[in-house]
Amino acid sequence: MKKTLLIIFLSLIQYSFSQENRTSHLIGENFGNYKFERLNGSQYDLKNERKPKIIVITASWCGPCKIQTPTINSIAEKYSNEFDFITLFWDLKEDVVKMKSEYNENIKLIPSKLRKKKLTCIEISGFEHCYGFPTVYVLNKMNIIQHVLVGASTRLENVEIDGKTYNVTIEQAKQENYERIEKSLLELIK
Repeated sequence: MKKTLLIIFLSLIQYSFSQENRTSHLIGENFGNYKFERLNGSQYDLKNERKPKIIVITASWCGPCKIQTPTINSIAEKYSNEFDFITLFWDLKEDVVKMKSEYNENIKLIPSKLRKKKLTCIEISGFEHCYGFPTVYVLNKMNIIQHVLVGASTRLENVEIDGKTYNVTIEQAKQENYERIEKSLLELIK
């Protein structure tokens, strides 16, 4: 019980410092009808796809993104019949090719064609994102944004708060990330 409360407490701290409150105005907005060029060269046209979508914004240099990747893979494996999974990378095609094996085959990989000057931003096919990494957009069938999840739980080691030291293992962080994302998905397929 004490351990569960600790994890919840640390998650709330991470949430309170996250950028999610900066994205609340996006809820209910249309994501847009972008055409993305996949890693394999084919087009993914948001306008023509009728499944709800999970769009993950990530970067190879982002530690929390790396911790979240196995979570996205597991969720894509479990929910690929109900959702399309798309990952937009800050990284260019040659770098995404090197990382391809780290991703579930159910995830459509979209590399950047050019890097923005601002390290925390990407622009792909007219879509621009500057809310940080990782970010997960949950869209309904009509491409309306239902949730925007910014950041990810990560391993914490010897974090001191009010004289007490706290730790979160990678396994605990992965579980928190899984539950957070899955909760958003389940609201769409109730």
